[in-house]
Amino acid sequence: MGFTEKNNEDKKIANNFQRAFSDILNKVIYLADGKVSNNLLTSGEIVTSNTLEAEKKSSDLTQIPIDTNITLKSIQINSGNINVNNELINTISNINKQTLPIIKELIAFKNNILNRVLSCNMYTVNYPFLINSFISFFTFNNY
Repeated sequence: MGFTEKNNEDKKIANNFQRAFSDILNKVIYLADGKVSNNLLTSGEIVTSNTLEAEKKSSDLTQIPIDTNITLKSIQINSGNINVNNELINTISNINKQTLPIIKELIAFKNNILNRVLSCNMYTVNYPFLINSFISFFTFNNY
């Protein structure tokens, strides 16, 4: 939403990131079903009572589609006993291995956007501070 028509290629790239992270989140939700504590499910860390409605309203106001099925699946996650075994560890490790390169690509993409904005070669409604905060967080945490 923060990109102008002049930057349609950036919009496409951002949409690709959104799809990639949605795919990963769907895998994590599937994996979590029956393997997380009830405390986590009721903590509001996964979804809140406002999440679904906020997604619908945001999508309506911006005309940017949000996959609310992810939230609906998150709401339906069941709690259960965590049985840590090699299969679970390998599955989580594989998801992490898939995710890290995407995060690195996203950092490079946001760095490119930030540099173009700061050098007055691009306009976006996103404040440079917000773009830089994302980059700083992931860079600081060694992703």
